[in-house]
Amino acid sequence: KFKVLWDNKILEKTLNNCFNKEKINRKKEKKMTRSDIIKLIYQKKGNLLIRDVEKIVDILTEKISSSLADGHRIELRGFGVFAPKKLAPKMASNPKGGAKINLPERLSVKFKAGKLLSEKINKKI
Repeated sequence: KFKVLWDNKILEKTLNNCFNKEKINRKKEKKMTRSDIIKLIYQKKGNLLIRDVEKIVDILTEKISSSLADGHRIELRGFGVFAPKKLAPKMASNPKGGAKINLPERLSVKFKAGKLLSEKINKKI
């Protein structure tokens, strides 16, 4: 006969902690969404309607996106710089079948944090 050393709940919890550390860490991860930004601006500036704040955020993100697509660099002093980066064409392989795929030249976005942002982030450490 086998001797029960651990309760099933304790065993399950221990195994979950060992094998699902990524899931545990993701749950604790803090994030800010578009709607969070809109609410924050609305709360800070009480004289604006929430739909006006939504329009402002939409205009801002659209202008940044279209400027990057046109190849322009966006500099927000103290925050950072968004810059388009040209990626050269290359051959890649499909992970499922291993077939070779030709990836054409494309644009990506590079972000470099500004001095004030870097200092602010590093104070939290």
